[in-house]
Amino acid sequence: MYLYNTTFAVNEKIAQQWAETMRSTHLQNIQIDSSIRNIRFCKIIMEPQEGYTSYAFQFEIDSLKSIRNWKQNQEAELLTLLKQQYGENVLTFSTVMEIL
Repeated sequence: MYLYNTTFAVNEKIAQQWAETMRSTHLQNIQIDSSIRNIRFCKIIMEPQEGYTSYAFQFEIDSLKSIRNWKQNQEAELLTLLKQQYGENVLTFSTVMEIL
């Protein structure tokens, strides 16, 4: 089992609007299949980078193959939409972790 995490650094001027859009629209549109479980959307509370608020979107997933499918399809579409809507105001990076 794996934990897939995408961290977002969001310009604080748009952070509240961005988080609301993520919760109400983008996260609702994720196509959940049997390989994805326990989706979470969190605000990161550690010292933020000045001018940014950080969030994490994460879920458990059953295989590396499922992660590749997620990245090529749903994640690519989500990141393209976010780039179109928010441009350089939202920076991202993703991490895959094996649950031990």
